[in-house]
Formats: sequence, C-alpha cells, structure tokens
Amino acid sequence: MASSPCPCSPCTAGLSNSTAREKASTFGVSGMVARALVWAVFPVTLALAITRQSLWIDEGFTVWFASHKSFHSFLSVLVGSPGAAGDPQLIFYLFHIWMWIKIFGQSELALRAANIPFAIVFIGTMVWASRRLFWHRNLWILFCLSPFFWFYLNEARPYAAVLAFSSVSSVALLAYLTDPEQYRKWAPWICLIALFFAFGMHILAVLLVPSLLVLAAAAIAGNPKIRSVFWRDWVRPVLWCLPAYIALGLFYVRVSAYGVNKVDGYPGLKNLAYALYEFTGFAGLGPPRNDMRESQSLSVFMPYLPWLLLGAAALLLAAFSVLRTRWPNLLKYLFLSIAAGVAVAMLVFIAQRFQALGRHMAVFFPLVLMTLMLRPNRGFLSPMQFRRAAAAMVALGTVWAVSDFRLVLMDKYQKDSYREACSISLEKVSSDGAKILWAANPHTADYYG
Repeated sequence: MASSPCPCSPCTAGLSNSTAREKASTFGVSGMVARALVWAVFPVTLALAITRQSLWIDEGFTVWFASHKSFHSFLSVLVGSPGAAGDPQLIFYLFHIWMWIKIFGQSELALRAANIPFAIVFIGTMVWASRRLFWHRNLWILFCLSPFFWFYLNEARPYAAVLAFSSVSSVALLAYLTDPEQYRKWAPWICLIALFFAFGMHILAVLLVPSLLVLAAAAIAGNPKIRSVFWRDWVRPVLWCLPAYIALGLFYVRVSAYGVNKVDGYPGLKNLAYALYEFTGFAGLGPPRNDMRESQSLSVFMPYLPWLLLGAAALLLAAFSVLRTRWPNLLKYLFLSIAAGVAVAMLVFIAQRFQALGRHMAVFFPLVLMTLMLRPNRGFLSPMQFRRAAAAMVALGTVWAVSDFRLVLMDKYQKDSYREACSISLEKVSSDGAKILWAANPHTADYYG
C-alpha cells in the first residue's frame, strides 16, 4: 500500500507556498483596484460638479470685474468705484479670476474651473488630515462628496477658495494642538498665512478667528504641555503676519465706505437652520433654495420628505456611531470653538442687519464636518465600533452622492438662467422689433449680449 505523503514534504510545502503567493497576488491586485477607485473620487468630482450652467447675478459681478483688459483698469474700478459695492471685499479672489480668464477664457465652464486649484488645496489638506488626525485614512472622500462643496465648486464666486484656505488654517491648528512638538516649526506659519488668504478671498473669513482663538485657548487651558510652549511657538509668526492683516483690514475699511452688497434682514434661528441644512448635505435632497425663499410654509418640504428622511437617517447614523464613543478632549474643544465662532458671526450679522445664508458661513464648514472625524488614533473605537462607524460613513457618502447628482442633473436645482432670459429677449427683438426693458442685473445681461 502506498503511503500518503507527509504534510511537511517539500511538494506539499511548495504547493502551500504557491497557493499563498497566488492569494497574496490576488489580494495585492484587489488592493490596487480599491485604491484606484478611492483616488478616482476626486477627479470624478471635478469632472461632474463643474458645469456650464447659466451664470447668475453674483457671477455676473465676478465676470464684470475680471473682464477689464488692463490691470490698472481692473484695480481702479475695484478700489475707486461707488458702483462696486461689496465685491471689492473679495479682492484676492477677483484678482485670481482676472488672471485666470486671461489664460483660459471667460466661458461659464472656464469661470467655474477657476475653482479647481482651490479644490486641490481643500482635498489635499483633508487627505493629509485623514492620515494624521482622523480615525480613518480615507475619510477625505466624504469632503469630496459633500453637496455643499459640489454646489459652490460650480459657482464663480469665492466660496470654494474660502473652504480651501479655512480648512488649511483649521487643520494646521488642530495638528499643532494634537502634537505641538512634531508640528511646532510649520503649523503656526501655515495656520496664519492660510487664514490671511481666506480673509483676502472674502472678508467674512475673519469670522473664523474667534473659533480658532477659542480652540487654542481651550486646548492651552486643558493641557499644561501646550501651555508651556504655545507662546514661544506662535509669537514670531503672529508678529510677522500682523502687518499684512492690518493692511488688508484697512483696505476693506476703505472700500466699505461705498457700501456692502447684502440682503437686508434680521437674521435668526432660520438662518442657522438653513446653514446647517446646507452643511449636512440636504441641498439636493430637499426643495431648491429659491422655492424655500419664496415659501413661508413648511409644506414646501412635503414633496421631498422621502429623500429628506433618507438623508436624516444616514446623518444620524453617522453621528451616533462615532459620537457615542468616549470623546477626546480636542473634540470637545472643537465643539466649543464652533459654538463660539457661530455666536460671534450671528452677533455681527444682527448688528449689520445682514441676512446671512449658508455660503456666508463657509469658513465653519470644515470644522463642522471634522466633528465626525477627529480621532487622534483608533484607541477611542473598539473594532466593532470602528466597523460600524465606517459603515455609517459609507452610507452617508452614498446619500450625499445622490444629493450631488440631483444638484447637477435636475433643472430645478440650477441657478437663475440669465442665458435663457437674454436669449428670449433677443429673439423678441429680432422677430417683433421689440425693445428690451431690462430690470435685472445688467452685468450678467451684458455677458450674454
């Protein structure tokens, strides 16, 4: 009778090693495919979110400023024209657009594509933060899928730029507070310089300052290690950057003498609710924003109730699965800083009678979304909690992707169509010899001829 081969014979060992190598190769290929799919999210976002929809009133002001041929003409209109109220308070952004259209033209697509550099800064910052500060290395994908990011990425206005630089500033401070010894050489400089650029992109970025001060103060009070080195690490960057902040602030004071473009009103809880509505990704699940502004009744939400309930379930699942765990102190300080910053912002809006919307609070968006993500390490989550939290984030990202596609593909979510209005008017002139009485924004009308 032939004996059966020994389990440890060379042929069996070779077979086992060969099988192991095949499995390792399969897993390696699968891992590469998975990584490729993960990294494809960002370019797909850029390709789908940026469209050639009609410009609307605010974008008309952008292109009017940027269309000046010479830099002298551009600057003289920006700083010296009473008719330019409001937009000089976006000086860095307008200068960026002025240069951009000289290279890429001023089609609708080209104007919105000017946000691509800011999108790269924003997502690049979140990729770094996901690997160093968050509890999962791929949580940056959630920022890519955010309907708030998608909506303002597709607008020739400074809000994508504000998101980019406010996120850099916030992440730099959080990194320093997490590990001051490791990040002390560069984090203070990056934080202050990025905040300066955010301030230059839009004057309302200054509202982030109270949040960052409260975050730093709370961390200093709660951690003696940070308290002993904070002033030493930050005094030099502050002194070097302060003159630039003062110069930009004085410029804004001067141009504000001509007035500020704003919608007068008495902001209150409705404004906060609407900002939270946009931040949490409901913009493409609920009614279009124009319908919400025109309606004074909650009945406007009823046709969208199934979508809204789906979004609320995904958001609550994500919040519950992560926030029910033991909070690190830094997360507590982050909540406190957001509350303080929003409170100061609302006081400013009330004092100025400024009917603020979600985009006017864009500086707080990175901080708000990071409350679901900030974990210095996995030690705060058990393996089961980690899997549940990851599944909840996938569910939230899926619902947000639905909201994104509805925003882009459904006509009712698109901006006011100045292109269509101008086309109809010009056809009437051609066919009937009619005269045009244009009562809307003239800059956007001029763009469409």
